[in-house]
Amino acid sequence: MASAAVVMAISGAFTAVTTVIGAIQQNKIHKYNAKVAENDAIAAEQRSKFESEKQQRRAKIMQGRLANGLAGNGGDLTEGSPLSLLAESAYNAEVDRQVIIYEGAVSASRSRARAEGERAAGRAALTSGILKGVSQGVGAFGRYSSMTGGVQDTVTGAQSAAAGGWGTSPLGEFS
Repeated sequence: MASAAVVMAISGAFTAVTTVIGAIQQNKIHKYNAKVAENDAIAAEQRSKFESEKQQRRAKIMQGRLANGLAGNGGDLTEGSPLSLLAESAYNAEVDRQVIIYEGAVSASRSRARAEGERAAGRAALTSGILKGVSQGVGAFGRYSSMTGGVQDTVTGAQSAAAGGWGTSPLGEFS
């Protein structure tokens, strides 16, 4: 009976340790995923900046072509419809550029939120795993204690409740 109790205790301790190790690994995975999401946010911002600068260059080229075309047809670029056309074209190009920047910011924000979620999931997995591991260890100790007749206090000589010891309480005797 004692050898079965020892095997159960060792098995319980092993289970508790592997549970905690698994929780640590889960936390590492979530931290890695958070780093990937942070990198995605940085990439979204960089891509947005690049695309908005590209849009701005295209807009300047188009503005130049439009101005040349209007001037080549004898249009006065300082007043009237040709000026309105140039202003509207510049406005639309700027709106397009701002949309690109906004979409990049939204994408970056989404990635950062995903990163924070990963970090939170990692902390939760670690906490849960540690608590589960401790619970498994305590359970294994309890099973071992009940199979071997309880635990005896080496200082006072008192025995645990599992062995019928520890006396009485206001609620009655332990059994």
